Amino acid sequence: MGDALGMPVEGMPHNEIEQVYGSIKNMMDGWLPKGSYTDDTQLMIGLAESLIECRGFSGAHMSRQFISNFEPHRGYGPGTIRVLNNVKEGQGWHEAASHLYGGGSYGNGAAMRIAPVGILYYDQPEKLKQVAEVTSRITHAHPLGVEGAVLQATAVGLAANVDLIESGTLNKIDFIEQLIAVSTLDEYQTKLDMIKSFITGPKNHTNNDIISALGVGVQAHKSVPMAIYCFLEKCGSYRDAVCYAVNMGGDTDTIGAMTGALAGALHGVRGIPEEWLEDLENSQKGRDHIMKLGEDLYDLHIN
Repeated sequence: MGDALGMPVEGMPHNEIEQVYGSIKNMMDGWLPKGSYTDDTQLMIGLAESLIECRGFSGAHMSRQFISNFEPHRGYGPGTIRVLNNVKEGQGWHEAASHLYGGGSYGNGAAMRIAPVGILYYDQPEKLKQVAEVTSRITHAHPLGVEGAVLQATAVGLAANVDLIESGTLNKIDFIEQLIAVSTLDEYQTKLDMIKSFITGPKNHTNNDIISALGVGVQAHKSVPMAIYCFLEKCGSYRDAVCYAVNMGGDTDTIGAMTGALAGALHGVRGIPEEWLEDLENSQKGRDHIMKLGEDLYDLHIN
């Protein structure tokens, strides 16, 4: 949902979005038709399909599923295209990404698709971390790319663990401190500490201050922290969280997708605006297929 909402303004700075649109609140036509998803969601679909079919992780199967689903018009990054082509030509799935850019990509391509791992293993943190790491390495082998996916999957799992009916709210401080405990790299620890200060300190920072501190770029460490912040800042509403993320500018489809995954894990499908559901692409692997994948992940978890 966040992917499709952010797609039309991908690459636009926050100030330009504000000048041109005021605020993005609903689906619009963009470089794809209104309500269309991008490579972010297509890769997420392949990841979920593979987990369900294999009843867990299989690198060989998951990489083949990515290749089978591949539609170039969705806007894939050049690194992911190279990796998938290498696997298609016979290179092992576990090594194809490690040669990219002299040590692997640290883009956000692994984090943007990782939500099904967080959902499936939300109550098994060690298993969640392990599967998040290996799924990432299919296309993004750099430590920054891997840790971004681990943090996003962990955050999805934490959000899914919260019972809003029972608790009434999300404990933001506990949430961010659990992510800080998982982080091992300075690039993420520094930004997670900034998020903690933003949500606990005085509200005298502007959106531009937040963008400058956390980033809105295609690199994992310049987008995963922003998604986590947007979710925590607007965690009371699925709609508010996703709109807030998309209007920050930059890699809007991916930051929207990651924020939406977090808000969706917390609020469930009940929190999604009905008009957004109606506008979402419903092709062969569109809205209904994705909803069924969610049901199948739940069945796999309980069985």
